[in-house]
Amino acid sequence: MKKRDIRFASIPSTEEVAAERERLAYQSRYQRVLRSTIYILVVVAAVAVLLATLFLPVLQVSGDSMNPKIGRASCRERV
Repeated sequence: MKKRDIRFASIPSTEEVAAERERLAYQSRYQRVLRSTIYILVVVAAVAVLLATLFLPVLQVSGDSMNPKIGRASCRERV
C-alpha cells in the first residue's frame, strides 16, 4: 500500500477572512447593479418601441395622389 502525504492547509487569519468577505460582498453588489442596469435598459427600450408604435405611426398616403399623372407616352409628346 502506498503512503499518502497529507498536507493540512493553514487556517487563514481574521484579516484574510475579512478581506475575502469584503471581496465577496463587492462582487455581489457589482452583479446586482449590473443586473439592474440591464433590466432598466431593456425596459427603456421596450417603452421607446411602444411609444414609437403608438404615437409616431408611419404615415400612409391613401388615394391617387401618389400615382403618376403623366404616362411615358405623354412625356415623349411634350418634348
